[in-house]
Amino acid sequence: MASVTSLYVPSMPGGPWPMRAVPRRVPVEVQQPLLLAGDEAATPLSGLGSRLMAADDLNDSELWPVPPAWLMACDQCTSLYQRMIATREAVAEAELTTSGVVDCDPFDSGLSAQLALGHHMGREHTDLLPDFDPACPRCTACQENLERPARSEGAALYAVTAAAEHRARHLIVPPALTVRL
Repeated sequence: MASVTSLYVPSMPGGPWPMRAVPRRVPVEVQQPLLLAGDEAATPLSGLGSRLMAADDLNDSELWPVPPAWLMACDQCTSLYQRMIATREAVAEAELTTSGVVDCDPFDSGLSAQLALGHHMGREHTDLLPDFDPACPRCTACQENLERPARSEGAALYAVTAAAEHRARHLIVPPALTVRL
């Protein structure tokens, strides 16, 4: 039996949010080393299982970002973020345990949780949001909407709100999902 170092994240009293990560050794059964397929050669990573991972299985635009520290200082942000993560995990678990023909999130709870958090962050924490990303086509569209003369006060408010919510999504969802909303 081999062991690998993992990060154990203890919960805060009264809530599931981590205070700090504590490295610890975890025993794992090694059947076959994991191979990460590269250009021509594959590199074995011992102790991590037997699945072969191709280079195109996951790219940087699909990785979920680590939320900023200030997000955990706001009770509403923390609650909404917890809901978003719990929903994402529940849907992922359901997708693994059901057949492929079942919609595991028929009410789009995952998207709703992301939108609720983005809306709160865009409304309450505008000054902490990142600037527009020039490489993001949705950021470019938001900037164009802000520069366009508004037909009404409501249209101007909508453009500001939509832009702030989109900038917030850069902090909480992978770039592949950010370009959609």
